[in-house]
Amino acid sequence: MDAILKSSGLVLLNASHYNHWQYEQFRPYIGETVLEIGCGIGNLTQYLLKDAQFLLSVDTRPEAIAFMQKRCLPTANFKVEYLDIFREGLKEYSKKSFDTIVFSNVLEHIEDDVQAMTTCHDILRHTGGKLLLLVPAHKLLYGTLDAEAGHFRRYSKQRIINLARIAHFKILDLYAFNISGALGWFLNYCVLRRKGIHDSLDTLQMDFYDRYLVPPCQFLEKRIRPIIGISYIAILEAEK
Repeated sequence: MDAILKSSGLVLLNASHYNHWQYEQFRPYIGETVLEIGCGIGNLTQYLLKDAQFLLSVDTRPEAIAFMQKRCLPTANFKVEYLDIFREGLKEYSKKSFDTIVFSNVLEHIEDDVQAMTTCHDILRHTGGKLLLLVPAHKLLYGTLDAEAGHFRRYSKQRIINLARIAHFKILDLYAFNISGALGWFLNYCVLRRKGIHDSLDTLQMDFYDRYLVPPCQFLEKRIRPIIGISYIAILEAEK
């Protein structure tokens, strides 16, 4: 199972502090009907289920969907589907069915990110719908794990601003997130050029990071936003 699911967020499965911290960035903007694009194995889904009145979580990896269907049992208000909305559309779901899209650690896997962002705009129900975006930050952090994971790029603030403008989104907030993760990433994947250390469920490094580094970083970043981070968080609102 570990090797199959490594690209679906397996290493973060038990990283409860980190997963919750990431979700808290999105939580104030979660609407009633939510589309989660690239749900992986449900590291954010577990929290979305508590706040959304209806949630559709999709992924393009069959192994992730199989795992999700056991982890989070579908109900009338929650569906999980094997679906590439950028190629197949929403199928039985009509356009304008969703007022929120959660798009976390996915855009970097898509070569035509302009078209992906435009599609997200078209899916949202009305002007004012929210796209909650998390992408890997800073070109200088592109390392061995980015290459292994099939990332086309890491993002600058300016690229996100340009994408938002082209796809007709207004930026409500845009900021770097998780400076401690950026430092660890740079050491592991840019300096040491390590490979394969995220291939398993349990790693001592991730367990230490989640237990002892995430809580103080979360406390500090609530008060002072860092200049750099492992990711950028963008809160976007659809315009006409």
